[in-house]
Amino acid sequence: MAEFDVQLWIYDLSGGSVKSLSQMMLGRQIDGIWHTSTVVHGEEIFFGAGVQRAIPGLTPFGQPLQKVDMGTTRCVACRNLLRVGRVESVLWKYGVGLGCA
Repeated sequence: MAEFDVQLWIYDLSGGSVKSLSQMMLGRQIDGIWHTSTVVHGEEIFFGAGVQRAIPGLTPFGQPLQKVDMGTTRCVACRNLLRVGRVESVLWKYGVGLGCA
């Protein structure tokens, strides 16, 4: 059975500005306003008015600050669900992991 790489991409939605301004405005430093996505089967999956899909790197968030290798999955069902656009209902029904390891 084929294995597919899974990555977690991490974005700072402030583009770095919250890190430089938070100490002055809040009295403590906040490193970022974090958002993550999962990249698997050649698609980037993220939350934004529901579950969204995009070509990796072409989301509204710009380029990720960090890419974390999460391992691999053998879950072909995940790929099929992505293709038919049923991700959102399955994620909400069964949880974000889709039962795939």
